[in-house]
Amino acid sequence: MNKAYGKIKKPKILSFSHYGQLYGANRSLLTLILASRDRLDWLVICRQEGQFTEELKANAVAYRVIPFKTDVYNGPSNTPKLRGIVKLLTNVRAATHIVSLINSEQVDIIHSNSSVILIGAITAQLAAKKHLWHFREFVYEDYNSKYNLGKSFFRYWARKADTIICISQSIREVRLVQGKVDTRSVIIYNGLVGSDMAQTPRSLANRTSVISIIGVINRAKNQLVAIKALRQLLRSGKRLTLHIAGDINDPEYYGELKTYIQQENLSEYVRFLGFVKDIKTVIAESDVTLMCSRMEAFGRVTVESMMYGVPVVAFASAGSSEIIENGKTGLLYTGEEDDLAEKIDKILSDPVLYKVISENALNHVAKNFTVSSYADNFVNEVNLALKSN
Repeated sequence: MNKAYGKIKKPKILSFSHYGQLYGANRSLLTLILASRDRLDWLVICRQEGQFTEELKANAVAYRVIPFKTDVYNGPSNTPKLRGIVKLLTNVRAATHIVSLINSEQVDIIHSNSSVILIGAITAQLAAKKHLWHFREFVYEDYNSKYNLGKSFFRYWARKADTIICISQSIREVRLVQGKVDTRSVIIYNGLVGSDMAQTPRSLANRTSVISIIGVINRAKNQLVAIKALRQLLRSGKRLTLHIAGDINDPEYYGELKTYIQQENLSEYVRFLGFVKDIKTVIAESDVTLMCSRMEAFGRVTVESMMYGVPVVAFASAGSSEIIENGKTGLLYTGEEDDLAEKIDKILSDPVLYKVISENALNHVAKNFTVSSYADNFVNEVNLALKSN
């Protein structure tokens, strides 16, 4: 580390955020910043103003808003390569400007908070700085996105990173092993557990049960299967409601959900809450939370629910299977709405099982998903990269 005015200078890290909302990736970045700011000096590059920059400002975290383009697209495109080249040129211009900022701010290392942006990799090359790259999404398998200039172009830049940080074993397997990226990599699970964790397990309340699904409303999060499972449970005489929390990311899909709800006369049993900044309030009202994504990279909401003692029923794949041990720390389902409904009914019909899973979930996340270990592991990677200069 450099010395400044007789004191040890904290490494200065410039981090790229890929959107303005306060969704999972930015929540995890904010947690990391606040937990490591005693050891790292952070400067965040944001594409746009939004909920995330408001939080950075409120917490006195330095940031700059410098517009740049993401390097993926969704849906059909007649000219993906041409549009990709135009976006690349835009990002190279932005990166050139950011290099000047890096020099003036004496930045030591670059961090990218998502694998859907290449600007961090490009900037690191132009500035001759080490690059730590967080891979937080599958891209193709979860959001059905594609790289503007193809997988090979992405792979070229991924191989230039000094370390790729994967948020789950599943991300490493799919993105690096199957994707043939041989860059040094580590797995650092997102940390969420802090002093506000519940201290006692939950018990079933003697009232109409509340099940919740939290996340942006799009096909990847699969809210429809939760609504269909609700329909089955209501028809079998169960008393429950479904809360759906999250911004509308896919208006067409949201329309399909609303149509299904109306057709099946479920309106009085389903509440759309919209974006909720403090999802603890949603979890606190819930008896069970659902994770219905078929390819969840990690499952931040899963861990958040578990840390408050609320049992989770999740689809058995990817990050969800890494977090939940079926029947012990939560329940996993493998089919469609029939299997999901069965698992919800199982946990809500057995007070003993409910309390055991709640207690096991608390113990599990307290050991494996703490904010302190998340920050410690990341800071260690920063120091390792800088020592290798």
